[in-house]
Amino acid sequence: MREQLLLAIRALRIHPTKGPVLQRFQQRLDSGDLTTPQRQSANLQEFCRSLADDCEPEYVNVDAPPWSRLDCCDLNVRKLISQKGGSIVMGHKIWAIDDYYFEAVPHAVWRNPGTEALVDVTFNVDGEKRILFLRNSALDSVRQISIGEKRRGVFESVLREFWELQQAVEQRITVVRPSDAELWEKCLTYTEWKKRRTKKT
Repeated sequence: MREQLLLAIRALRIHPTKGPVLQRFQQRLDSGDLTTPQRQSANLQEFCRSLADDCEPEYVNVDAPPWSRLDCCDLNVRKLISQKGGSIVMGHKIWAIDDYYFEAVPHAVWRNPGTEALVDVTFNVDGEKRILFLRNSALDSVRQISIGEKRRGVFESVLREFWELQQAVEQRITVVRPSDAELWEKCLTYTEWKKRRTKKT
């Protein structure tokens, strides 16, 4: 089955009209065009309703402590709770390319016990200081079992055809996640990330 899916994907990539569309899209992905949506369009609202129909997406500011680890959102929140109280809120971080492609990544943010405001205490690798967050009470973990658990909303026919095939392949790939201790030890801290960013500039 996986081989058949891969063959179908290859056929799309070399198709005389569909192939160039996929190539241009891949170039945008590779160049870092995936970013926080700047407006909440009808397409975005439709995508969010497919994830959680009882909540509206909201912008949440990023305020990462120096020790915050990249890609360790739940661990970052739990550490801050141990220091300052508050609670963890599960949901999805929403990314977009224009108004035709969206990704939802399982994510956790911190609820400030004093103000009840949500704060993202996990920095983004691209340095963005605000995210679009969709609460989802049905989520009890941000740990992905398979790559295919990343949800996508695609509002372009060729890309939708491709991603439906790609998602079927990804759902067959199991994610082997290190232990919490291993993740905490190896993942980049916010302080380290800022030092690297300074050197590049």
